[in-house]
Amino acid sequence: DNIAEILDITDILDKAPNGLSAGEKQKVALASALVIEPKILILDEAFVMLDPITKEKVFKLIQDIKKHKNITIINITHDIEDSIYTDDLIIIDDGKLILKGPKELVYQEEETFKNLGLDLPFMVSLSNKLKYYNLIDKIIYDMEEMVDILWM
Repeated sequence: DNIAEILDITDILDKAPNGLSAGEKQKVALASALVIEPKILILDEAFVMLDPITKEKVFKLIQDIKKHKNITIINITHDIEDSIYTDDLIIIDDGKLILKGPKELVYQEEETFKNLGLDLPFMVSLSNKLKYYNLIDKIIYDMEEMVDILWM
């Protein structure tokens, strides 16, 4: 019930799968995987059909579950924005390992990102610009935290 509530699917639990949208199907599939409390959770483009607000809620839920249930989560994605929610990051291009390590170190390889035709995640890029002007002193990954710091 808790996972269904967080994923905002309590009202669709009794619906037939063919009556669900693609995003709803993704949320139901994720909920069914999370409810069994796996030791390892492998997600492959699991957030593609989710709106940004739901995606952020889901990532925070997964981070909370990871912390309290001690599970390993592998998230395979083409969306670089999803990478801000990870601890370690691996960048693969054309089957070749390009970058690997803690996200804080990987994000420092901005030139490599550019060479691959990738942008840094928005919050990382924004943090870098604000650090340049001495408005903040670290990379901030959470939008709410960024607003709180800048608002002070």
